[in-house]
Amino acid sequence: MKKSTFLIICALFLYVTGTKATDVSGTVTSNTTWTAAGSPYIVVNNIEVYPGITLTIENGVEVKFNSGRYLYVRGTLNATGVKFTGNAGVTKGFWDGIYVSYEYNEVGNVNLTNCTVEYASNLYIRKGQLTLNNCLVNNLSGTIRIHTSQCTLNIDNTTISNTNFPITYYAPGVINPGSNIVFSNNAYNFVDIDFSEVNELFWLKNFGQPYFNDNSIQVRAAGTLKMDPGVNLQIQNTEIRIYGKIKAIGTKEKPVIFDKSPASSYWLGLNILNSSIDTACIVKNAIICNANYNYHEWYQALEIENASPTIDSCLFYGNAYNLHIYGDSKPVISNTVLRKSITTASEAFNLIMDMNANPTFTNDSIQFNNTEIRAIGIRENTVSSKTARLKKINFAGINNISYFLYNNTTVHDTASLTIDPGVVIKTRYYSQLIGNGKITAIGTDAEPIVFTHLADDTYGNPADTQNDGTQTPGVSN
Repeated sequence: MKKSTFLIICALFLYVTGTKATDVSGTVTSNTTWTAAGSPYIVVNNIEVYPGITLTIENGVEVKFNSGRYLYVRGTLNATGVKFTGNAGVTKGFWDGIYVSYEYNEVGNVNLTNCTVEYASNLYIRKGQLTLNNCLVNNLSGTIRIHTSQCTLNIDNTTISNTNFPITYYAPGVINPGSNIVFSNNAYNFVDIDFSEVNELFWLKNFGQPYFNDNSIQVRAAGTLKMDPGVNLQIQNTEIRIYGKIKAIGTKEKPVIFDKSPASSYWLGLNILNSSIDTACIVKNAIICNANYNYHEWYQALEIENASPTIDSCLFYGNAYNLHIYGDSKPVISNTVLRKSITTASEAFNLIMDMNANPTFTNDSIQFNNTEIRAIGIRENTVSSKTARLKKINFAGINNISYFLYNNTTVHDTASLTIDPGVVIKTRYYSQLIGNGKITAIGTDAEPIVFTHLADDTYGNPADTQNDGTQTPGVSN
């Protein structure tokens, strides 16, 4: 009986000592290991791991943070099979989070494998690298924050759940995705792009989750927006403007997608502008859709201004206006489908250009809804080029599509416009082509150049350009 009592007392002693917590705070100035025997570790005040120092946390350790506390890593943190959680509650944002260094400090390195991080505000990557391998990030009040272009997130086989945005860019850092990355039950299951200015390479890689932006991405002259096959960028009430380079190159099986976010009212399209680098602006195997803003016709799904990008094997659909080309623009557009506009009125919505532009279309197709004008719209402008040319343009099933002249186009007194044989230009009664400079319009017997009214179905392709189902030559509109 005495022997049994002794064994029970020993067992109780082992149980009590095995659950005694270890309080930690302050600086880690030499290589240190937090062992399973010392678990749980209670972070009573903030922890700072010094540069060149490694903090190793053993498998099975639980690290509990008091309210508002954080772990700040200017050196290296290696943790495997560790749970990082709050000490006295299960509310989101109870403790602050883990910091990967700071912008003006040394490069930090945090490696978490088979770990759980819960009830923090954020995981902060400010300068350095965070690696999440087979981890669960759960119940953050914020996000995983990529603060600068000096930040890298390596993520593989990891679930992020019950947060706000799972991951947020505040600058064009780097995400290196592996496989099996799951966003679950977050307020927004996107990667949030929460900044505007791109002055370097910003590379969006495909890891099976959509990206989101509501700040207007502005790719400056020194910047590049690179999008891998399968990337889905969803945009809310704003636009993407390219002053530098864009390489949005998908595949037939995995197109790059530009789309409106589900919660937004509209998005304003992709704009490739006059300072962009022509040879470095390529949009291929992409879908540009649901740019449904129809308040002003110059907001197109794709606007090209004084630029000459390559557009290949793309699909436009669900847009108020598909394509707008103006200024000294010579884009090469091939194997592309322009589906019908969603705007229902008697105007040209699908494709609009001015007479300074000289696009090349090859093996493309265009469709029209039941009310829009079935022609290429020519916007009101002044021709300033000495080599402006209005040429025949063919689409699948519509050879030599008609042009429709909006209002007046004036050829400047130093400019020159050539209109090719066979071109058909239709107008309303108030529209004029005014030649202060040089206009060369020489047709042939087989291919006359035709200027006529919009309602004249005798000429043009489609003949019923007005799309009213009648043939009424000479009727004013």
